Amino acid sequence: MSDWLPLALLTAVAYGLFNVFASRAGGKIGDALGAGLLEGTAALVIGIFALATRASTQATAAGVRFSVLAGVFAGIGTLAYVSMFRRGGALAFAGPIAFCGSMVVMVAVGVLVFHEPLSAKRAAGLLLGLLSIALLK
Repeated sequence: MSDWLPLALLTAVAYGLFNVFASRAGGKIGDALGAGLLEGTAALVIGIFALATRASTQATAAGVRFSVLAGVFAGIGTLAYVSMFRRGGALAFAGPIAFCGSMVVMVAVGVLVFHEPLSAKRAAGLLLGLLSIALLK
C-alpha cells in the first residue's frame, strides 16, 4: 500500500463528516459566522496538532505564498458551501456536485498547468465525474 493512501482515506472520511455537519448547520447560523467558526475550529485543531507533535515550522517564500492562496480559496469555498446549504442545497446532491466539480478543477490544473500525465483510465474517471455532476443536477 502506498504511504499516502491511508491519509487519503482519512481525508475522505474527515471531509465526508465535514460535509454532514456543515449541511446540518446551514440555515441555522449566518453564513459568515458559520464559516468563521468552521475555519477557526480547524485552525485550533491544527494548532493543537502542531504543538503536540512539535511540527516543523520551516517554510519557503513559495510555500507561504501557496498556503495563503489556498487559505483564500478555502475561505471563499467555505462561505459558498455554507450558503449553499442555507439556500436549500441537499447534502446528497449539492455536496457531491461541489466536490466532483472540485475534482474536475484539480485534474484540469494538474494536466494543463503542471503537465501531470493523464492516462486513459484517469480520463475515463474524469468523464464519469462530469457525468455524475450532470446526473445529480
